[in-house]
Amino acid sequence: MFKYFCGIDIAKNNFSVAIMNENSIIIENFTTKMDKERFEKLLHILIPVKDEILIGMESSGSYHLNLFHFLIKRGFNVIIINPLIVNNYNKIS
Repeated sequence: MFKYFCGIDIAKNNFSVAIMNENSIIIENFTTKMDKERFEKLLHILIPVKDEILIGMESSGSYHLNLFHFLIKRGFNVIIINPLIVNNYNKIS
């Protein structure tokens, strides 16, 4: 089972990351630019928990594809989440 969960919200020029542990305690929370240098910085945060983390990423047109492929190529567990589902969940919560 996963001990850590990472949610990534994608925009055209940046992405926001929130990582929490299995006790729902947020251990990382930041927004950064959408470029390879920042992908590498995210990688350094994720590598120590690679086999224990599930990453959920918003599907946002084509903006999410570079980061998605970057993480998949490095063997991370990444799922794509339809933003309409998230929006509808927020409405009923």
